[in-house]
Amino acid sequence: MFDHTTSEDELKRRQELIVGSPQRIEALPREAVLEDAIASWTAMRANYNLPPGPIEDLPEIFFTMLRRPALWDAMSKMTFALTGSAAIGVRERELLILRVGWRNGAPYEFGEHVKKSYAAGLTAEDIARVKEGPGADGWTELERALILAVDELKDEVMISDATWSTLSAHLTQEQLLELPILIGQFTMVSYFQNALRMPLIADNKGLLAC
Repeated sequence: MFDHTTSEDELKRRQELIVGSPQRIEALPREAVLEDAIASWTAMRANYNLPPGPIEDLPEIFFTMLRRPALWDAMSKMTFALTGSAAIGVRERELLILRVGWRNGAPYEFGEHVKKSYAAGLTAEDIARVKEGPGADGWTELERALILAVDELKDEVMISDATWSTLSAHLTQEQLLELPILIGQFTMVSYFQNALRMPLIADNKGLLAC
């Protein structure tokens, strides 16, 4: 588990392990699925309130995952359901995803959501607290419980009664229902991104993002 004491050399070693080698499943030729990739990328960016990007910047992940278009579509729809029209607020959502990415040592996920977090109004201090964990100074009661929920599900596959009680004091039933599903979805995302060694895009600094 990484925290604020993890050295830059250790982070670089982890990042090299995951993305320092070629991706394990070859991306399809761009011209073969370009139209579908553009549609998927445009929908993904719109879901996060981002404008369309240049076609030449379209990440390899789309051309890789479109080897299984129905699966990729289903995964994307779940992400949209948990982000674009979610019950959990944007700040809380990004704190949860960042903590998942950090705990899982997932360069692609963590780096991408550092960018999304800044766009959503989080600060460098927020990112640093995510790395440090629930014991960091500056969390609200709810935010500390959110970080604890990620850690407890990661370590025990369960949220403790104490953490659940705190969450219940701040979140609706709908939000409580969504919370473990959100954590699970982005755990799955970090699994396939790491396992396939998906390459970082140009502005993604991975685990070195701050």
